[in-house]
Amino acid sequence: MSEKTILIEPYKMGTNLISLKGKVLFDGIDDEIKIPDKNHLNLFNFSLDSGKIIIPRSHSKLTVNLTAHWAGATGINDLKFLIDESERPEEILSIVVEIWCKTTRWCSEQKHISLNEIGTMKIHSFEIPINEVKELLTVSVFVLRDKGNNKTLLRKANTKYSILSENEEITIQIDERKDIGGAYLPIEPANIVDKVFEIEGLDKEMDLPRIKYAEEFKEFFTRDDLQTVNITFIMSMFYFLDSYLKWLIFVSRNDPSDKKYKSVLDLFSRYCDITKPKLIEIIQMKKYSPEQTKEFLKLSQDLFNGLQTNSNFKYKKELLKIIKAEA
Repeated sequence: MSEKTILIEPYKMGTNLISLKGKVLFDGIDDEIKIPDKNHLNLFNFSLDSGKIIIPRSHSKLTVNLTAHWAGATGINDLKFLIDESERPEEILSIVVEIWCKTTRWCSEQKHISLNEIGTMKIHSFEIPINEVKELLTVSVFVLRDKGNNKTLLRKANTKYSILSENEEITIQIDERKDIGGAYLPIEPANIVDKVFEIEGLDKEMDLPRIKYAEEFKEFFTRDDLQTVNITFIMSMFYFLDSYLKWLIFVSRNDPSDKKYKSVLDLFSRYCDITKPKLIEIIQMKKYSPEQTKEFLKLSQDLFNGLQTNSNFKYKKELLKIIKAEA
C-alpha cells in the first residue's frame, strides 16, 4: 500500500491592511493618554502632562477608545483579492477587534466594525475592569469573513468566520515588569569551558539563537538578590541584544507564524522605537546591502538608547540603587 501526499493550497490572506489608533483613560481622571505609533503603551507610573503620576491599580476601570484606519490597503476595493469576484467586500467582510489578557485569560467582547466605518474616526470603546487583568493587555484586530459561500473558490476562503488578514497588535502594560529581555531571549546553563557567556545559533536563519552561560554559575544566576549578578546582566544585555539585532536583520527569515520570533520583533520594536511593519521591511531587504547596513547601524544606536529608556527595567534607577546600597 502506497501513500499519496495531497497538497492543500492555503487561501489568500493579507497582512496589516488596516491599523488602529486610540487613547486610554482611567476613571476619575479627565486626561486621555494617546497610544504611541509603535503600538506599545506602558501605563505603569505614567506621568501626565499635569505632572500627576498614574498608578493603574488605584483605579477600578480602564477605557480604551479606538478608531480604525487604512494602512496596507487604501480602501475597500483593495480587499477584493480576498473574496470571490462575484462578492462585494463591504457585504462579506468586517473588521473584528478584541482586547485580552494572556495572564488572567480575561477577554472583552468582540466588536465588528463595518468596512464603511474605516477612516471615519468613529470611536469604538472597551471598558476593562482592572481587577480582572494583570501585567499586559493585547488589542487584536483582524479582517473576518462574515458570510459563507457554497462555491468552491480557488485559493479563496469560503467559510464563515475565516480570518483573512492579521494586523499588528497593540500592547498596553498596566503592571511593572522588571525584565531586560529575559522573557524573550532563551538563556540556559551549559558546559562552555573557560567562558562565562556564549551565544549559539547566530548563523541559523529560522531557529532563535540561545544564550549559554557557564553551568558553574547556575545556582547564582537563577537568583535575583545578588548585586554582582544583577550588574553582570545589566552590562551584558547590551551585547546580547545587539547580537540578536544583527541576527534579526542580516540572518533571520521573517516567520510571522512563529510566536517566539514575533516576541523578538515585539522586543526590538519597543526598544528601537520602530513599528513592526517597518522593522520587517528592513529584515526583508537584500542581506548586507548598503541600504540594510545603514538601517542596522541606526537601529543599533536606537537600541542602545532605547534599552535604557524604553525598557521596563529602568537602567539608571536600578544601577543607582545598587551603587547606593554598596556605598
